[in-house]
Amino acid sequence: MRHYHHRPLILLLLLASFTLLRAASLNDVSYEIEDEHVVITDCLTSASGTLIIPQKIEGKSVTIIADEAFRACTELHSIQLPSTIFSIGDFAFQRCTSITSITLPRSLTNMGESVFSTCSSPVSYTHLRAHETEADL
Repeated sequence: MRHYHHRPLILLLLLASFTLLRAASLNDVSYEIEDEHVVITDCLTSASGTLIIPQKIEGKSVTIIADEAFRACTELHSIQLPSTIFSIGDFAFQRCTSITSITLPRSLTNMGESVFSTCSSPVSYTHLRAHETEADL
């Protein structure tokens, strides 16, 4: 006679692994359109996995990450910022305890205070040149 006691455990582990692999999306991000550019203002703290911010939203260039925009997004592991970003605000990634990598564009000219304060994981940085994407590396 076969025993299937492990099946529920296996199904639970598979479900958990798919949840961990979930990629964050633009639906997890709040933004404001100011004149001809976009400012990323907030992110759901439930956002998880990798977040890729596009160069344009609603036809306008994404140029600024606002103060505390990703504060306490503890489930994000990786963030790719587009080559159009030139400013990251104060405490933008504060308490993002799971981030291990972030793509920073070479167009970045302003980084606020304590951008990565209280991030417990070591963060590796990749710098992009203008008009370059992560796929170009």
